[in-house]
Amino acid sequence: MFLDHRTVDDKCNIIVDYHITKGNVHDSEPFINRAEYIKEEFGFDIKKDGVDSGYLTLDIKKYFIENDIFAVFGYRRYGTPKSRKEKQKYIYLKEEDVYYEKETGEVLEYKGLIDTNGYKKYENNDKSKIVRRHIHEEWNEHFRNNRLSEEGKELYKKRKERIELSFADSKNNHGYRYAMYRGIKKNQNYTWLICAAQNMKNIALKKEKVYNDNELLTKNIGYLSFFIKSTKILIKILYKIRPLEFSRGLSTL
Repeated sequence: MFLDHRTVDDKCNIIVDYHITKGNVHDSEPFINRAEYIKEEFGFDIKKDGVDSGYLTLDIKKYFIENDIFAVFGYRRYGTPKSRKEKQKYIYLKEEDVYYEKETGEVLEYKGLIDTNGYKKYENNDKSKIVRRHIHEEWNEHFRNNRLSEEGKELYKKRKERIELSFADSKNNHGYRYAMYRGIKKNQNYTWLICAAQNMKNIALKKEKVYNDNELLTKNIGYLSFFIKSTKILIKILYKIRPLEFSRGLSTL
């Protein structure tokens, strides 16, 4: 099994990068290298990025924050339903770095312990209640706010209209539902041909549409010029017949 990591632009849906990896490679591993490749190869100044939930890792979040990129990840659940419901009972106070329970007002303080996964432990005095918080929880909250914002919703809506359309075109028209060759190199070359064909088709359709729009615009300009000339002639004729009334009519318009 192989994975295709594909990137398209928002304006014209042109495929700007495609990278094949083995199926046992995590989605997030090639992301930063491919993003830097796109910036260096095309000179793009990336401002917004809509990505799949498979890329939701701390390294990629850090990359987006350091490069000032407004990014939206697909929704992803953490923990179990029981743990999520339990954590909703508490509110975090950033200034005091404590959790307090909504119903009882009991305070859970940070005891200075961090586990191997990077989670801080907040406990009450008898240690009967424990809440964990990641040391980079602010990043999670930042990208959660991005996803729930109007701008983020619009961006992620475009993602499914762009990248999923590109994959659907590959599968339906270019035999991309199954790997045609063995080995990463052969499948990478095959993907290059597919994406090149899709880009040529896309560019041809866009170019034809622009040509037709320009031709229609030229016709409309011709009609408008004819209308303006006819109007000028009519104004001259009317002004010679009833100049005073026509002047008053213009002043009231």
